[in-house]
Amino acid sequence: MIPTGNFKIFLLSEPKKDGSNTTCVVGIPASRKKAAPLQLQLTGYSKLMQETIKNAKQGDAFLLSNTKVRHDADGERTTPEGKVQKTYSYTLHGGLLTSVPKEPEAFPNINQIYLFGWCGFDPTEKDLVEITPSLLKARQSVSVLMGKDDFNSHTIEQLSNVDDAYNAAVQLNKWAKKRKEICVRGTLATTQFTTKQGVPVTKTVIEVDDFKLAVDQNRRSTQSNNDTFHQEESIGDAWAEPKAKTRSVTPIGDALGSLPGQWDSSPQVPSNNEVPF
Repeated sequence: MIPTGNFKIFLLSEPKKDGSNTTCVVGIPASRKKAAPLQLQLTGYSKLMQETIKNAKQGDAFLLSNTKVRHDADGERTTPEGKVQKTYSYTLHGGLLTSVPKEPEAFPNINQIYLFGWCGFDPTEKDLVEITPSLLKARQSVSVLMGKDDFNSHTIEQLSNVDDAYNAAVQLNKWAKKRKEICVRGTLATTQFTTKQGVPVTKTVIEVDDFKLAVDQNRRSTQSNNDTFHQEESIGDAWAEPKAKTRSVTPIGDALGSLPGQWDSSPQVPSNNEVPF
């Protein structure tokens, strides 16, 4: 499922015609105090959206709803160690534009993104970091199918207080295994910093507000010393008196499928000799 988002945006550049589409640069206010504002390219496809962008002025504010969010390679950079790495940027595509007041007191800043995909790696202790004595951060990557043979990768980060009764960062680090399906609701967050070598770096991630992991369909039964699952038992054995320390947990549909002989689910009609009238 292609990620979608809702954002309060500000027009930062003059619109440009790109074939049959219109593009412009928009800004999204910082999601938190230490984050930086985002600058993203927005592409309008519909005639209505293109007309709205064309008639807008720089600095005008809009609510952009149900826009598609992509995260694609846009260039390369060389690390201090001499390695060449791809750089990536977020872009917005389509959606519905609604004019809103600029002031956050009149219309609050909105930064919401939703995605569904697959976890990219098996997390280790290194992926659970203590930022401060009271704050933990867990990291994971999510691969999202955008189309045929087209995938985007997103870095997600979960922040949690150390003393939270339900510590989401610890849970993400523990259960979000490689190829596990995951649904995420979060915000786009950008930080800017300078490396020890003096290289400026801009990093954009999805800060998680909530996530859900798919249920493992293979966990159909548990086995312990006092509770043994015998899948090969016949229905007769399953319905007989259980043996010592043995209790069948076979689903009834599976049990019926193991019946010897034929199973007829039609109503049982008595013979003529058994009819009571």
